Amino acid sequence: MKYYKNLDNLSAFTNPDFNCKFRYMNEKESVLLAKKITEKFNQTKHKNIVVIESGTSPLIQIIKNLKSLKDKNLLQIKIPRELNFNLYEWFKFYIAENEFKPIEKEMISLCKEISLTSIIKEKKFTIIDSINDNFEYDIFALKKFNKILKNTTLSKIFQDEFLLFDEYINAGTIIRNFNLISKLFNINAKFKLSAFCIFVDNYENYNKIEFSLFDKRNEFQCYNDGAYPFENRIDLIGYYFYINKDSFKKVILSDLRKQFNQEKKTLEFEKLLDTFIDEYDLVNKAKNFCQGKEVCSFINKNDLARFIIKELEKSCFGSSIYYDFLDQTFEMFAPAWSPMPVKNHLDYWQAMDKVQSNIESLKKPYIQNRNNIFSSVISILTSTKTEWENKILKEIKND
Repeated sequence: MKYYKNLDNLSAFTNPDFNCKFRYMNEKESVLLAKKITEKFNQTKHKNIVVIESGTSPLIQIIKNLKSLKDKNLLQIKIPRELNFNLYEWFKFYIAENEFKPIEKEMISLCKEISLTSIIKEKKFTIIDSINDNFEYDIFALKKFNKILKNTTLSKIFQDEFLLFDEYINAGTIIRNFNLISKLFNINAKFKLSAFCIFVDNYENYNKIEFSLFDKRNEFQCYNDGAYPFENRIDLIGYYFYINKDSFKKVILSDLRKQFNQEKKTLEFEKLLDTFIDEYDLVNKAKNFCQGKEVCSFINKNDLARFIIKELEKSCFGSSIYYDFLDQTFEMFAPAWSPMPVKNHLDYWQAMDKVQSNIESLKKPYIQNRNNIFSSVISILTSTKTEWENKILKEIKND
């Protein structure tokens, strides 16, 4: 489908702090970044390196292709931003089946009895609080988890100090949540932080931080050399996590693609959708709801089409891994998070949400074309990943 091609969510925007535009790293620069991170990993004393999923995934893929990482164990873990996810399913996903089976009944009971939000005292916090772990915990509840999980591989990894890596550490939410989750395995879990960029004045002032390629001192250079290119890129990542209070599931795009067979092109549906958007003047309506001039100029028919398609999926079939796929794809094309201000992305969100349109007339055509739509969109995204992988391998070979 034409709406899911030509991704560019950065070049239209100006960073207000530096009063200039930025670009993403290209493949050559991405390989260079992977080499720098690999060198830092090799220099650390820590054998175990826990990597926060999933914006780091393409970078870790490059690192693995470089084959220059020495005697290190890379473990990728998804840490949800909200704490009300299905903790039992999270454990079931990350603990090996032979380790999980003996403790399954106890875990079911414990996860029903104790929620993550009941273990940590809620408060307003900063990135400094997360770095220094300035939080109050229910120690009794943590010890219950420690006891049940003590024989798992994850628990054994968390017994010794390890390195934690993420691309950007800015608000500190993921680090706060990781502090909590690591304590489920070891109440005294210790780790050092590392990242592409940590938004503190001087990372060397923090004993908890082992390294960061950039911090606030050289934030401009962090972007000007080529901004980190994999944040929110489910096409390059190749999967996404379907997370809510009932589920924790990794959905691989190539597997999802197998569920849909494209029997015909989607051109007729696209024409119908174009006509609908024009008839109700939806592009201009969305622009009128924008607060920022650059976001207003950025929005076009493709944005409205992607928004309507995901809303049709939700209206016709409800919230599911399929709606979540379309929603995450919609997000991928929205204004960049970093290196631009968050307000751009939020402005885009609210502009779309405020556009009221009766999509009832599109439901039947959507249902009839749903199979072809999903097949087409997933094919575009998986093809993008294949092309990117080939370029990366070529850069590595030619280096």
